[in-house]
Amino acid sequence: MIDDSLGLAADLDQQMSSHMATYECEWKAALASPERLGRFVTFANTPASDSTLVFVRERDHRVPAQPMFDGVALNSARPDEALGATVGSPIRAKSKSSS
Repeated sequence: MIDDSLGLAADLDQQMSSHMATYECEWKAALASPERLGRFVTFANTPASDSTLVFVRERDHRVPAQPMFDGVALNSARPDEALGATVGSPIRAKSKSSS
């Protein structure tokens, strides 16, 4: 603040210093704590997992696979056939052949 006529700067500086001194990354803390990490499960009321849940690699991250679209998996080997398979890839509708 340039002209602190209300005297807020000292209070704001103290609050920011306190925040910075006590800051904890909640994701880092969750990874370091088995109790917190245990909260990230498929179902809260059972230890069972979801056998239909499939993970894929996307930009070096493990993410849940997207559902099928018109018979083509979104993580298809041919991104031009999948809806939104790759960031920046063209989205092309599959043509339906008339019989």
